[in-house]
Amino acid sequence: MSGRRPRACMVALGVAVALGIVGCGGGLVMEREAAVGRFEDAARTFEADSTLWSNPEALLLAGELYADPALPTFDAERARDVLTRLTADFPDSEEVRRGAALLALMTELERVRDELGARTAELEGRAALTDTLTASREAAERDLQAMRRRIELLEAELEEARRELERLKAVDLRPRPGAPR
Repeated sequence: MSGRRPRACMVALGVAVALGIVGCGGGLVMEREAAVGRFEDAARTFEADSTLWSNPEALLLAGELYADPALPTFDAERARDVLTRLTADFPDSEEVRRGAALLALMTELERVRDELGARTAELEGRAALTDTLTASREAAERDLQAMRRRIELLEAELEEARRELERLKAVDLRPRPGAPR
């Protein structure tokens, strides 16, 4: 898989958060905090005010704050919880449409991350196997060279032994002085 798809998903997620923040023009304190880049303060405000859990606009904004990996408030599990609550409690709201799209994007990002992890593990396994096979091949080549040198040495020794045998035969077949013919 090319590196473009995960980056495209990240860009889309960032755009979704930016549009969500800019598009929220209500009077929520957390909206104002997020609009000026105080994302951690916005998340703390959400967590501190239990009444915001009954506000679909606040749930969507909180989901966006937690879903964006570029923000210091990133918490994928928390984003999923908040956005799931939004879709369950306010199924007919406009915020649900945007929240559902963000949930789908997060699900896709998680799938891609899992797939990337699996492929990385597979490639690491293949690399380890390649290293093992390379080491085995190199060891076999060293053994082969040693065997060839040993064969050459044995062939030289055999040739020397043949020459010695021929010399001994020649000495043995020579007539001896004083021996009957």
